[in-house]
This record gives sequence, structure tokens and C-alpha cells, in this order.
Amino acid sequence: MQLLALLSGTLTFEQGCLWISTSAGRYLPIWGPANALATSWGDLVVLQGGRVAAKLGQTVEVSGGEWPIRNAADLGAFTSSNGISAPQACSNGPFWLVGGVVEDHAIDEPSRSP
Repeated sequence: MQLLALLSGTLTFEQGCLWISTSAGRYLPIWGPANALATSWGDLVVLQGGRVAAKLGQTVEVSGGEWPIRNAADLGAFTSSNGISAPQACSNGPFWLVGGVVEDHAIDEPSRSP
């Protein structure tokens, strides 16, 4: 399966869930194995290939597609069988199965002195 649709929006964090918020609504991203969530200097960031690809509050463009998961049980079954993560507490989608962060929008993390 190829995930070729594009979604552009702002990364927001509400009620313990990370969303991609657009003018038409918001999507819960289901990150694939190439992505991870982390913190960098106190900021929530999305890693792709070991480098920062997006930060909370910034616009992000991701490939993928809307995923028809109807409830928490479907979400749990899908994520566990595919080795990807999505928080059970955030099971009220809609969901976006992320293929990857579009590289043109990837962020070069500036070096900071502690």
C-alpha cells in the first residue's frame, strides 16, 4: 500500500493527544515506524530518520491517508498488529495514517548551549 495523500496543518496538543489541526478539522496522526515522538529542549517534536522533522505549534505536511478506524478496539488491534503507536486515550479520531513528514518542511534543529 502506498500512502500518497497530503495533509497540511498545525501540530497541536489537546487533552493528552497530538493532533494535526487544519481549517477543516483535526486528525489524530498514527505515526509509522520511521517516526517517533520526543522532546528537544522542552519542546515536543516529531523525529523522522533520527532528526527533528516537526515541532509542536508549527505547520507540518505529511503524506498518508485518512484511516477508517471506528473505535478504540479497532485502533488497538491495528496498531499492535502493525508495530506502530497511537494512544488509546485518543481514540475519537478521525485518524491519519502517516507515511512520512514531507522533507521540504523538515526542520534543522539549531544547536543550543545549556
